[in-house]
Formats: sequence, structure tokens, C-alpha cells
Amino acid sequence: MFFLSYLSLTKMFVVHSESEQSQGYADIYLEPVIKEAQYRFIIEFKYIKSNELNKKSSIIEKTQERAKQQVTAVQSSIFERKYKMR
Repeated sequence: MFFLSYLSLTKMFVVHSESEQSQGYADIYLEPVIKEAQYRFIIEFKYIKSNELNKKSSIIEKTQERAKQQVTAVQSSIFERKYKMR
């Protein structure tokens, strides 16, 4: 919650939390106020329980891969929505 509050201080982006896209949810999506802006940001949070970390050495890589897949799906959804509006 603190992270979300901190991001909300900027006037350059509209902060969307758990925004639904056609391909899933983004934990945080920063949509630029200026529509011609080059950058948009998707932030995906993951956690690993300490007992899982000790048992499996590949848990970090697997969690990173799941996060990348989620971000890629949400990213393509945002891209499609942006260019369908034009």
C-alpha cells in the first residue's frame, strides 16, 4: 500500500491498481497522462515463502518466469486496447 501511495504522488501518470486487462491483471499499471508519451509501466509483485526458498533452488527462476509471462500478456492487452481506440 505504501508503494502505491508513493507512486500516486506523480502528476505524469495515472496509477491503476489491479487493473483488469483482457489478458489478466496488472498489479500496478502506470498510464501516462499525456497520451503521446513513449513510456508506460507495468509492475508485477511476487513473493516467495521462506520455506519454499529453502526447499527448491529453482523457485526464484520459476517465479520470475511466471511474472514475465503475466507482464507480457497484460502488455499485449494494453497495446491492443491503445491502438483499437485510434
